[in-house]
Amino acid sequence: MVPKKFKRIPNIIIAIMSFTIRYIDVFIDEFKRVKISMASRGYVEKGLKTLIPIAFASGALLIRGYERGERVYLSMISRGFNGNIDFKSRNYEVSKKF
Repeated sequence: MVPKKFKRIPNIIIAIMSFTIRYIDVFIDEFKRVKISMASRGYVEKGLKTLIPIAFASGALLIRGYERGERVYLSMISRGFNGNIDFKSRNYEVSKKF
């Protein structure tokens, strides 16, 4: 069930915020991988000349993030996501077998 203070916020905003919170960790992990790959290629931070590799890495990170977002979107569409998140509470019951 959605708390009362969130009732006035449109569902699309809540969905965007929840996806953003979920994928911040993924983006941070991707950034760590880029830093490790730069370090393994001998990247050392010193002066303004090192901004060029950082710019290329940032561009690559943006492209990777965009492509990952496209793949996630296509997988959600294939699983029947229509843009609406159902925020209703559900009551689950344990089977009598257990």
